Amino acid sequence: MLKKPQARLGQSIAAALIAAALMPAAHAEETGTIVGKDDWLYFRWERFDASLMPEVDRFTDMLARAGRVMAANDVHVVFTVTPLKLQIYPQYLPADFGAAPGTENRNQRMVQALRAAGMTVADQLPAFQAEAAKGGEPLFLRLDSHWTPTGAMLAGQTIRKAIDADPKASGVLASIPEAQFEASPNGEREPSLTTDLLPTLPAGATAPPAETVLRYTVQALDAGSVDALTGESGVPQVTVIGSSFTHPGTQYPDAVRVALQRQLLDISIPGRQGPFVGMENYTRDPAFQLHPPKLLIWEVPERDSVNPPDSPWRDAEYFRDSKEWLLNLATAVSRNCATSPVAVQLSEANLPDAQTRLADGGVGYGPSNADSYVQLDFAQALDTTDYLWADVAIQGGGTVRLEATGSSGKTATWSIGVPEDGTPVPLKTRLPADAKGARSLRIFPGAGENFAVAQPAVCRHEASLIAGLPEGAKR
Repeated sequence: MLKKPQARLGQSIAAALIAAALMPAAHAEETGTIVGKDDWLYFRWERFDASLMPEVDRFTDMLARAGRVMAANDVHVVFTVTPLKLQIYPQYLPADFGAAPGTENRNQRMVQALRAAGMTVADQLPAFQAEAAKGGEPLFLRLDSHWTPTGAMLAGQTIRKAIDADPKASGVLASIPEAQFEASPNGEREPSLTTDLLPTLPAGATAPPAETVLRYTVQALDAGSVDALTGESGVPQVTVIGSSFTHPGTQYPDAVRVALQRQLLDISIPGRQGPFVGMENYTRDPAFQLHPPKLLIWEVPERDSVNPPDSPWRDAEYFRDSKEWLLNLATAVSRNCATSPVAVQLSEANLPDAQTRLADGGVGYGPSNADSYVQLDFAQALDTTDYLWADVAIQGGGTVRLEATGSSGKTATWSIGVPEDGTPVPLKTRLPADAKGARSLRIFPGAGENFAVAQPAVCRHEASLIAGLPEGAKR
């Protein structure tokens, strides 16, 4: 058997951050800036035609399905839908620009659908509209599409209220050790550093005057206790993940820390990547595999709601077939293997002389090189809902490469990250489309000091997981 996982984060946390993106710049070919009253700017593409509302419904359905998959594997998801700036400050819009007829209730349609699916949802729109009506500190930036730190603080408070109102969510939060955080407004306003609406001003338009923003100082009242209250692993048991609204520069992660009084991991996903690929990358990372959070707060901008995984508007590298995406997510977050009828066995190994056959059908050996591999054979072709599960450990590696040749003769090659320090991690993977019909799979550890594979098995998801999803979307 492989050794027990070490109760520490190791170096995998850097990968878990998924290169937290800086505020994404507006893309001139896709967006245009609307100049409103009193120097307020808005994104043109936040307004769309009512004919796209079915895409909003598909987007929301995928979120709900993902939430159910997470819940079935002991990760409670709290969804928070970030409202549009034009919904919060419509008084500054030009007379000829506003929400298109038939789309005014998009936000609430999403919230209601998620709640009907049993999800915990922080309803940000009414909270923001009520607060904005009072005047006072702006909740959105004038020259940028994102919320201000004050808006982020309100979002955090709204999330806490949603958790407290949900018995399941509040129970999960109560099971996570507290950490004391305090926020206080800075004495002087500061220049805003984000102006994503300025690059796409209409030709000939004069740039509005710069704006200042009220920022907050957030500090842990007892830094020592905060470091200790992340569980035995040293990994926070709460994750906030989302779009550029979740970037630390908005102060949203700190706002959630203050509202929940919990330490957390924050992950901001680049805008072009979108929420689905971002979640896919996070859940596949060794940090998630070894120490998944108990509570996951998933921030989704309303403005991205017309782009489900298979949206034709997504860049090719971020396009995903909806069935494939959901099955891959379910594979990544799975904690238990429902055994498939398909048998698997270790049949071949190109290993150094120090190899050792393990009692559970695996293999372990000393230093590996670029040509080292182990081969697993399947008794028959895998079903669409099947996936491989094996425990692997590499010391000195960091990535395993997998290779399988499908019945069409095409060979698929893909990689999965693993800890570099020899900590065992479950390797869970489905076969890519090009490997459909494959009867074997090779695992290449690369050069390293030690490598082990143990307990290989083929697992199967319930067919109901993907019931009702469209077949084989292509870009």
